[in-house]
Amino acid sequence: MCLLGDAQARPDLILSDISMPGLDGAALIKALRAAPGTARIPAILMSGLALPRGLLEAASASLDVGPVFIKGGDLQDLMTRVAGLLRPQDERQVVIDPLKRTVRIGGVQLPELPARRFQLLCALLREPRAMSREELLEGAWDGKDNLNVVDVTVLRLRQDLKDLPFLRIETVPAGYRLLIGPYSL
Repeated sequence: MCLLGDAQARPDLILSDISMPGLDGAALIKALRAAPGTARIPAILMSGLALPRGLLEAASASLDVGPVFIKGGDLQDLMTRVAGLLRPQDERQVVIDPLKRTVRIGGVQLPELPARRFQLLCALLREPRAMSREELLEGAWDGKDNLNVVDVTVLRLRQDLKDLPFLRIETVPAGYRLLIGPYSL
């Protein structure tokens, strides 16, 4: 894990078993998501254990890793998921045009957004970690509003992004975090 801090040695994809001695797969993914340098490395959890389907679905949803791959399952399914996650870096590139208030992530043009929602999205894109409501207020609007504006704007931005399954604004105890997942183009 110490190599992950080095940008030259950072992997493009993490394949991890759920059940491992010491640090299990879920704990590993949580640790990676919490660190700014590794938060956006795509991951696939795998398991050979006969775990209840609901438990596997809950684990994958909470970690934003997609369905858990069951060892012995369809290898072509795994390879398709890996290929989708390993798109060339330029396809995952974020391009922001502040004059037109547009954002392109990979090959996907996001809808044009009203000013406040665009500013909030840009603040979330700048930081891969969770941001408090206070940080978002300062980062998006220079702290010139009250905290309720952040919550209302997040709600409206979620509606704007509802048709883009690879973008999700996660509510965390400290505030919010933007998750950019595998592309479903």
